[in-house]
Amino acid sequence: MAEEYTFPVLVELEESKTPRLKNKLVKYFQSKKSNGGDCEVDYESGSSTALLRFRREEDQKNVLGKKKHQISLDEGVLKMTVRLPSDGKQKEVRAKKWKLVNNLTHRQDSPPHKY
Repeated sequence: MAEEYTFPVLVELEESKTPRLKNKLVKYFQSKKSNGGDCEVDYESGSSTALLRFRREEDQKNVLGKKKHQISLDEGVLKMTVRLPSDGKQKEVRAKKWKLVNNLTHRQDSPPHKY
C-alpha cells in the first residue's frame, strides 16, 4: 500500500489572487527552497490558506523550521506563514476529501441508468 501524506502544515497566504496558485505551492513546497519534500496541497481558489500534507515528518519539520517562505512572481513576491494546523482545519479538509472520494467511488460502483 502507498504511504500516506499524514504530516500537515497550514500555510497562510499574504495574497490569494495569484493565478494557478495551487501549482505554485506544490512546486515550491516540494523544492529545496522551502526545505520541503513530497507533499499534497489542498487549496481552494481565492482562499487565504492552504493545507499541505507531507509524506515524511522530517519534511514537515524542516518547512516549519524555516523562518521565511516566499515565492517570486512576475508581479512581486508572495509571502507565506507556516504553522501546525488546528484540529478544526484538519477535520474540515478531511471531511471535504472524504466526501469527494466517496462521491467518486459511488459513481464508479453504480450501474448506468436506463431510461
